[in-house]
Amino acid sequence: MSKHISGEYDKELQILQTTLTTLGGVAEQQLENAMRAFLTNDSKLAAQVKATELQINRYAIELDREVTSVIARRQPAAADLRLIVSILKNGTDIERVGDEAERIAKMSDRLSLYDSSRPYHGPLTELYGRVSNALRTSLDVYARLDVETALQTIAGDREVDALYDVVVKKVTDEMTSNQSRLTSELSIIWVARSLERISDHAKNICETVVYLVHGQNIMHNVL
Repeated sequence: MSKHISGEYDKELQILQTTLTTLGGVAEQQLENAMRAFLTNDSKLAAQVKATELQINRYAIELDREVTSVIARRQPAAADLRLIVSILKNGTDIERVGDEAERIAKMSDRLSLYDSSRPYHGPLTELYGRVSNALRTSLDVYARLDVETALQTIAGDREVDALYDVVVKKVTDEMTSNQSRLTSELSIIWVARSLERISDHAKNICETVVYLVHGQNIMHNVL
C-alpha cells in the first residue's frame, strides 16, 4: 500500500485491511470448528459455530460501512480504488465462507453419529484438508500480494472439484446399497458441497491479488 500525503487516509486504508484480516481469521476458525463438530458429533461446538456466525456478519457490516465512508470522503484514485474494491469483494467472499461453515455445523444435527469407517471418509477429509489450506493460503497471498502462489491456488481448485465428485460418487453408492441411511448420507453431500463452495471463495480472493498487482480481472479466464 503506497503512502499518501494525508496520514489520516493511510490510517483509514489500514483500518479496512485490519478489519478484513480479522474477518478472515474468524472465518478460518469457523471452518475448522464446523468440520471438527461434524466429524466428531460435537453438538456444543456446532452451536458455537452458529453463534459466531453473528460475529462474522457484524464484521462484514462494519467493513461495508467503512468502505462506503472512505469512498465517499476520499474519492480514491485508480490504484486506491482497486484496493478498496478488493477489500469489499474479499469481505463478501469471507462472509460467505462463514455462511458455509455454519451450514456444515448445522449438518451435525442431521447425523446421529458420523461413521469414519464409511468409504467416503477418506476423500471427505482430504477435501477438507485441501479447502482449509486453500482458504489459509488465499488470505496469506492477499496480505503479501503473492501473485505466483495465488495463481497456483487458483489452479488447485480443479483438484478440489475432482475430490468433491469422488465424495458424491461414494455417498451415492452408499445410498443405493442402504436406503435407511438416506438422510445421513445426504448430509455428507451437503457438507462436501459447502467445502467446494469455500474453495471457490478462496479462489476469488486469489483472483483479487492478480487484480490488485496487475489491474487484470482473470475471473473468467481459463488458466
